[in-house]
Amino acid sequence: MSLEPPPAPPKRLFGGYGPLIGFTAMVAAVSLIVPTVRQEVVTKRAASVEGQSTTRDGGGQSTDQGGTPDGSSTTIDSATGTGDPSTSVDSAHGGTTAPRSGTPGHPNTTAPPVAGAVHACTDRSMQDPNDPYSPPCYAPWSGDNGGSTTFGVTKDTITISVRSQTFSTGFADALSVMAGAKFPKESQATIDNTMQRLTQYFNSHYEFYGRKLKLQIYDGQGDLTKEIVNTGKEAAEADALKVQSEIKAFADVGAVTPPYADALTKRKIVNIGAPYVSQQWLTSRAPFAWSPLTDCSRVVKSVSAYFLNKMNGKPATLAGGSLASKPRKIGILAPDNSWYQECVNDGLDVLAKAGIPRSAVWMEPYHLDLNDMVPQAKDKMAKLISNNVTTLFCGCDPIFLVALAKQAKTNNYHPEWIETGVALTDTDLVGQLIDQDVWNHAFGVSFLGPTQNIRESFAYRAFKQMSAPNEEPSQAVQLIFPQLELLAIGIQMAGPQLTPDSFQSGLFRYPQRTGPLGSWKFDATSHTPSQDAREVWFDRNAISTQTGDHGAWVESNPGQRFPIGQFPAGDPKVG
Repeated sequence: MSLEPPPAPPKRLFGGYGPLIGFTAMVAAVSLIVPTVRQEVVTKRAASVEGQSTTRDGGGQSTDQGGTPDGSSTTIDSATGTGDPSTSVDSAHGGTTAPRSGTPGHPNTTAPPVAGAVHACTDRSMQDPNDPYSPPCYAPWSGDNGGSTTFGVTKDTITISVRSQTFSTGFADALSVMAGAKFPKESQATIDNTMQRLTQYFNSHYEFYGRKLKLQIYDGQGDLTKEIVNTGKEAAEADALKVQSEIKAFADVGAVTPPYADALTKRKIVNIGAPYVSQQWLTSRAPFAWSPLTDCSRVVKSVSAYFLNKMNGKPATLAGGSLASKPRKIGILAPDNSWYQECVNDGLDVLAKAGIPRSAVWMEPYHLDLNDMVPQAKDKMAKLISNNVTTLFCGCDPIFLVALAKQAKTNNYHPEWIETGVALTDTDLVGQLIDQDVWNHAFGVSFLGPTQNIRESFAYRAFKQMSAPNEEPSQAVQLIFPQLELLAIGIQMAGPQLTPDSFQSGLFRYPQRTGPLGSWKFDATSHTPSQDAREVWFDRNAISTQTGDHGAWVESNPGQRFPIGQFPAGDPKVG
C-alpha cells in the first residue's frame, strides 16, 4: 500500500503533532500536553548514513551501516545452538556472559544460545526506506529464536504495556485556559486505536525474528500530573507491579514520568519515555530506561555552548527597553525536581569553568503546580527585574512560560528570551500561545527539525497504512510513534536472543539517522538519541506550516544542524 499522504482535510485549530512524547519543559508536558500538540517536522536523512565506514559498538564489535555487526552477511547471532546452556552467547559483544539472577517473579535476563543467522537485505539498506529513523534492513529470518529468552517474551510474542492515561488530555485543558486557546478533545478509544494501529505497523514492517508485539493498554492508578512533580510514587509503584505480575510485559512504552520509569526499572522492565532527565539518571538504570526526548545533560551542554560561543562577554543587543545593550546578566528558571536541578547545576559548572561564577548568575527553581503558576510567575518576574537579568534561559513548561510572558508584558520587561529546546516550546503551536509582543524574536536552540503539517508526517502515514479508509489517528500520533519506534529499533537490532542486555547492545549498534526529532544515535554514555540541534528564532509574522497561522520558528542557518555543544561563533542570527 502506498504511503503517499491523502488530501488535506479542512484546517482545524492545530494542524498536528505526535509520538508520546508529550511533556513540558524539562517536564512531562510532552506527555501531558502532547496529545493535543501535534508536532510536525520535515525529515532529512543524514548524508553520512549511506555508505558510512565501519564503526564499533560499545562492546568492540564492528558495525557496518548496512546493518551487519561484523560487516559480513551473517550477523547478530553468532550462536550455533551448541555450547553450555549455563552461559549465553552475547553476540552483540562477541562473547559469552554468565547468567544473572532475576528479581522475584522475574526470570534471568540472559538467554540460552539459539540457532539461526541474521542477514542484511540485498534489495535495500533500510528496513522501511520511507521512514527516516528506520534501522538497517534485515532479510526475513527463520530458525530457533530461543523461545522465552527473558521476562515478557515467548517464541511468538513480546508483551508490551502502556497506561491508558499516558496520552489523554487533562493537562492541555489547563494550558487552554492559561493561553486563551481551545484544544480539541478526543476519545480514549481514538488514542487506544492509534497505539494499536502503530503497533501493527511495526509488527508488519520490522524484523522481530518470529515474534510479534502484543500491546496491553491498561487503566493505571497513577496520576501523571502528580508523578511529574515527584509525588504519587505509591500509585506509580502499584502500576509497575501490575505490569510485572499481571501483564508480564517485557517493556512499557509510556514511562513518561520519572517515578513510573524508576518503578519499572526496579522490576527489570524496559521502559521508554522519561522526559529530559540527566544522562546519569538514565545510564544508572541501564539497560532498562530509555527516552526519545533529549536528556537534560545534552540540553545543558548545547545551550551553554550556544551562549559561550555567541554571547559571552558581549552586551545584550537583542534585549529591549531599558535592558538594551546592557552588560549581559544570565537568569535561569527551571522546575525544582531533583532530576532537572542536577542538570541546572551542571550548566552552572560549565559557565564557571568559562569564567562566569555562580554569583554572577541569577537562578531560581519553580514548582510544577498547575494551581500556582500565575502567582509564581509574578514572584519570579519581580526577582528577574530587581536582579537586572538581561538574558533569560527558561527551561520551563508551556503553562509557566505563558504566565511568565504575560507578566513580562505587564511590567514592560524585555530581556533576551533564550529558547532551550525543551517541552515543545520550540514548536510553532506552543510558540503561538505565548504573547507575541514578548515572544517575537525569542531565539536559541531546537533539537527538533522544521515543522510540517501532520498529514505530511511519517507517523500519520504509517497509521493510515494500517487503518480503515475513514479512520483518523489521535492528535498525539507523532508523540506516540517515537515511543514505539525506539522500542522496535532496539528489538530488531537485538537479534533473535531478545533480553534487556541485547536490546541495549542493539541500540548501541544502530547507525545515525536524521528525521523529525533531529539526528538519532545511541551510545554507552546516553540512553537518549539526540546528536545535534538547530539555531532558531521566532518570527510572529511568519506563517506556520504546522498550524497555518502567524507565528513560526525560523532557522538562523537554513538547512544546517550542529553537533551537540558545537554551535559556531558569531552573534545570534535573528531577523
